[in-house]
Amino acid sequence: MERYTKTYRNEFLERYQILGLEKARGLTRNWIGDYNKNMLHDGLGDMSPRRGAQNRDISNGKLN
Repeated sequence: MERYTKTYRNEFLERYQILGLEKARGLTRNWIGDYNKNMLHDGLGDMSPRRGAQNRDISNGKLN
């Protein structure tokens, strides 16, 4: 959780000047989606969660 919070702060909060709560929620929702699908993660060997899932499926014999 600490890594996520640091990344959120560095990648998001310091990049955007928030103009209101609804704007912050919308931007945060988009950022979380990108973080959970596309950003590279150390714990996945510098792969995105999407790529990690694809590799897992291939190794388990599931080809999409």
